[in-house]
This record gives sequence, C-alpha cells and structure tokens, in this order.
Amino acid sequence: MKEILQQVLQAEEEAKRILEQAQQKANEIRQGIEKEVQEIRAKAQQESRKKVAEIIEKAKQAAESERVSILNDAQRQIKTYEELYEKNLDKAVDFVVQQLIGK
Repeated sequence: MKEILQQVLQAEEEAKRILEQAQQKANEIRQGIEKEVQEIRAKAQQESRKKVAEIIEKAKQAAESERVSILNDAQRQIKTYEELYEKNLDKAVDFVVQQLIGK
C-alpha cells in the first residue's frame, strides 16, 4: 500500500512538473507571438508611412506639373492677346482719328 501511495505521489509530482513545463512553454510561445505581432505592426506602420509619403510626393509632382501647364497656357494666351493688341492698335487709332476728323 505504501508503494502504491508513493507511486501516486510520484505520478502527481511528475504531472505537476509536466504541467509547469507546459505552462512555461505556452508563456514562451505567447511572448514570441506578441513580439512577432509588434514587429509586424511596426513594419506595417513603417510601410504605410512610406506609401503615404510616396502618394504625397506624387501628388505634389502632379500639382506642380499642372501649375506649370496652367502658367504656360496663360503665358501663351497673354502673348496671343499682346500680338492681337499690337496688330489692331494701328487700326484702332486710325479708326478713332477718322471718326474725329469725319465729325
């Protein structure tokens, strides 16, 4: 009977040791997973920031390109109007003079 009791106690001790090892291993796995999750989150945030910066840079470049295009169009229109002004100025002056002389 004493032997059986000792075997039961040894089995309980062994079970307790196995359970403690399993809990320790579970804790290690949990900590490892938490660390991996943090690393993945940090990497995702870094990639996200990089992507946002790229998008902003592309938008700035597109806006600058559009600004230059609008400015060039405006300068062409101004040049066209100036050429028309110079071309028609003599005619306008002659017309006004003729109107004044004719009256």
